[in-house]
Amino acid sequence: MICSVWKKLHTEFVRIARAIERTDTCRPGGAERNKELNTAARASAEKLHQHEREHGCKPSNEELKADGERRWQEAQQRVEARRGKTDT
Repeated sequence: MICSVWKKLHTEFVRIARAIERTDTCRPGGAERNKELNTAARASAEKLHQHEREHGCKPSNEELKADGERRWQEAQQRVEARRGKTDT
């Protein structure tokens, strides 16, 4: 079972990492924004690693794969439910 605290910390890190990918450094202020996001990502990753060290709850690759598959199926069900509502 994946620890709920680990999931929260990992989600925070992924959110910041995606923001870094979307930041355009060619825009005015983009490079400064990336510096802020990089600092936030490092801090977030450190919190995640600290939690793993203190609690020993780093999930295995199999657990991560199963959790990702479960989330994907749940998302598919929500999409299909929305499509069903709009089709009527």
